[in-house]
Amino acid sequence: MEVEMGSGPDQERPASNSSGSARAQSLEIVAIKAGNPAVAKGKPARVFQFDMWTLCLFFFIYVQLFVLMIFVGAYRGWTSNALQIYPDPSINDTRFLPEPSNNRSIDDLTIEEVGVAGRYGPGASGRWYYWRLRPADVNAATRAFVWICYLTHQFSIWWIIYRSQQVKVGYTKGLHWFNVAALVVNLFFHLLHFAQTHITYGALAEDVSISSSQGSVICLLVFVILLEYKDRGMMMGWPTAQHDSKAARALRLNPSVIQVVRKYHGYGFAWAACYTFWYHPMESTWGHFVGFMYTAMLLLQGSMMFTEAHLNKYWRVLNEIWVVVHGGLVAYQTGGPEQLGTRLWPMFTFGFLLVFVLTQLFGLPFWKKMHFAFRFIPLAIYLGIVIWAYSWIPDAQGRTWVRMQEIIRIPAIEYLAALFFYLVLWIMLKVEGKLGRRNRKQLPTNANDEQEVEGRDQAVQNQKKQLGRVQVSKAKQVGFGIAIVVMYTLFVVISMVIQMVDVQVDLTALMVLFIFLFGTGIAVTMRLHPKMLGARL
Repeated sequence: MEVEMGSGPDQERPASNSSGSARAQSLEIVAIKAGNPAVAKGKPARVFQFDMWTLCLFFFIYVQLFVLMIFVGAYRGWTSNALQIYPDPSINDTRFLPEPSNNRSIDDLTIEEVGVAGRYGPGASGRWYYWRLRPADVNAATRAFVWICYLTHQFSIWWIIYRSQQVKVGYTKGLHWFNVAALVVNLFFHLLHFAQTHITYGALAEDVSISSSQGSVICLLVFVILLEYKDRGMMMGWPTAQHDSKAARALRLNPSVIQVVRKYHGYGFAWAACYTFWYHPMESTWGHFVGFMYTAMLLLQGSMMFTEAHLNKYWRVLNEIWVVVHGGLVAYQTGGPEQLGTRLWPMFTFGFLLVFVLTQLFGLPFWKKMHFAFRFIPLAIYLGIVIWAYSWIPDAQGRTWVRMQEIIRIPAIEYLAALFFYLVLWIMLKVEGKLGRRNRKQLPTNANDEQEVEGRDQAVQNQKKQLGRVQVSKAKQVGFGIAIVVMYTLFVVISMVIQMVDVQVDLTALMVLFIFLFGTGIAVTMRLHPKMLGARL
């Protein structure tokens, strides 16, 4: 099976077998100098990990930017202060409409407004994004500004990913030119978004569904489950290629499907991060702080493609576990004072945390050195915390112990979606394989023709080895590229239509719909990417 290098975490390391690869790594900085005592004594020289230091530097820069985001909002007198709980009748921020709610005990201002799109019907309080400008304050100019910013950011990152895949380079402890380009582009658009928030404020939230923003990020996390499957399996680090039991062999996922995800997830992940980043204004709340830190981490991870930092397992696990902090804090902060913030935060906090203790945690390398029985310790600790927490977390009627079942909702969605996306890719690979065999010419019956066919096949195989790919015409490559862009455009258009029509579906149900819609489309594009690059997986 031939492969084309992608741009995401955990890529296979290609051999550096050309002078072009050496030139492409010209930005690599190493701590090996003439006369190095370690080298003179025959000891391995320590290599300066410029990529990791760069990652840490930009992480620190983003932290400072988002701290500034909170202080500037407070300086301007924005009442969406960092620790505020929403909806709260004490808030009188004239920038926004009050949060719609069917709970009349809060305040008359928050009663559902029948006939106003997004502010009545099932799940109105979840479907209405609080940090939206009043409709009267939104105009064509404010909309155009944020959409131009988003599209420019999106296509810039996609172009950088595309160019990085054109260069056959190995993984380095330094930086390639496209790493520098991605880092600069992402930082520039963070600064631009900060300025845009304080100039026009309105973000993509004015036009697309909040569930699509949430669904895009969860869809990304679902694909990470497949992407990391080779090293950590599905649960408890099992089953991987190291497990040779009958059960492991029977349940192990097809490595060809996993390889597709590992090679071609870059564009989908970049879309999810950019789309969510531009959905929200840079408001001065802790929920926005941790949310923007999350998208910054995802974009930072993507910027480090083809570096050793991109493969760092601890950094990758941090990218996954951050959703526990973000999901839990945002759900708490928007839970409303009528239930003391206990409405949805337990489901998000303990739901995402369960995925962590069952799957994500075992991406860390030290688990492979420990007995398998130790892997149940995190789960036992988790269950103890859950039992304690639900002994005092009430439902809407004030009852305790009755909500514990909600901790399985998010894991169920993620694991079912992962298996569904796997099945979609598996079916596509099977269909492609059958079509390929059907299109092969029948072998001739006479010996002379057989020798001719064998000779031609051998020549083709030799050409494949030399080129490392099956050539596709430039026109077809452009066509496949357009098809990929059309797919992502459909994602956004569908979200806009759902927002415009005001589909009155519960927030969670709508989010699940988007997860499966986006995931299926991204799976399809993963089979188009190698063709767009002039190769066939």
